Amino acid sequence: MLPLRKITLLLLSSFVLAGDGIPRFDSIKRAVPGHGLILESHVAKSQPDRIVNVEMLHEDGHDPAFHLLQDDDVVHSSHSHKVELSGMAPGRGGRYVAASPIAAGEEILSIPMDNIMSAQSAKEGRIHLLVDANPHLPPAVVLALHLLEEKHKGPSSKWHSFISTLPKTFHSTIFLSDDEWDLIQGSHVARLTETRRKAIADFYDALESPLTSNIVDPPFFTPAQFTLKSFQWAMAAVWAHSILVPKLQVDPAEDADQFDAVLVPVVSTLTPCHDCDNRIQVEAGYFTLIASQALAQGDEVQFHLGTNSMALYMLNHGFAPATPSSADAVAVGIQVEPSDPLLLFKNQILAMMNTTMDVSYAPAYGMSTDIILTSMLPSMRAKTERTKDLLRTLQVEQAILITTEQAIQHHWLQLLVDDSLLSATTNAT
Repeated sequence: MLPLRKITLLLLSSFVLAGDGIPRFDSIKRAVPGHGLILESHVAKSQPDRIVNVEMLHEDGHDPAFHLLQDDDVVHSSHSHKVELSGMAPGRGGRYVAASPIAAGEEILSIPMDNIMSAQSAKEGRIHLLVDANPHLPPAVVLALHLLEEKHKGPSSKWHSFISTLPKTFHSTIFLSDDEWDLIQGSHVARLTETRRKAIADFYDALESPLTSNIVDPPFFTPAQFTLKSFQWAMAAVWAHSILVPKLQVDPAEDADQFDAVLVPVVSTLTPCHDCDNRIQVEAGYFTLIASQALAQGDEVQFHLGTNSMALYMLNHGFAPATPSSADAVAVGIQVEPSDPLLLFKNQILAMMNTTMDVSYAPAYGMSTDIILTSMLPSMRAKTERTKDLLRTLQVEQAILITTEQAIQHHWLQLLVDDSLLSATTNAT
């Protein structure tokens, strides 16, 4: 009998689920709605958004005050006094339970935003040299490098206890075994996974030399610390554990994204649930988690990961939610081969339908069949029409025209030989 994990993968690959709900912080921004931040990969490494330049900046003048914060370990601070660690969950990390009864509406924990890992806090470490010189780096990559830097600081990092609760291995589809990978071949999940694997490899190739060479003395990482495997781990941790919080300051001219992705000690590793509500407040410089229902002492504190597609859940977490949602959508588009003899004809037909060859559609779970057929079917019929279909249509039309012509000729001949018409004319005179 197949393990439950393989059965889930098999069902997902057969259902061809989509990633319409992929969070926008996941990678480089795209114009495609819902697919915002998947790391796009390109073979060429000389493009502007892949250049990594740290020679322009130096450590001189960098404010060393952040070193003073390392004495306060966030997980063991008084901010989390209402929860306590209760073991480790495979693929998720630390499990937490209520250390004392917590009433509905009461704070579970409250953490200063300064103690949360973010792209902003990354600038407090030496990695700021790379980040400042490369503002084009995706937030997910910045956060992953920040995580690696703090991990290799060991106990001197104020996030040491939090990082130690992160899992050593993740269940993301980028880590699938060969047998599991075979199960999802051809699915949308597989295509997204391949995109991520390629993107991680591309960014690693671009970052390896600047991060491990003597461009900065000492280097950010040793070659043993910054490997493709360690970078994959950090990226998987960011995708699996990031939480979106509203930006405190947004400049519409520079960034249309209203949220920041952050790693929150304790909260980021809470066990996922499908029937609980998250009540989060970010104000006055604090991240506060509020109980949506009463918790007795020893009750596990859980966290809802958000409404996203099953493909995104598999991509980030290695499991699917209990029920699908409208975020489960798949982009469908049909392109005609340039050698198609009917290409010009089909483009003209599509133009009369106020559409083009490049238009794609995204049917989603729960969408009315009538809506799908009304929007997609006429366009798809025009694109998939074959020469023999057109010839068959032409033959039918020719047969109709010939039959009509014969009927008209027969009627005209009947008029010519009809004596009643002639006699009617004679009587009238």
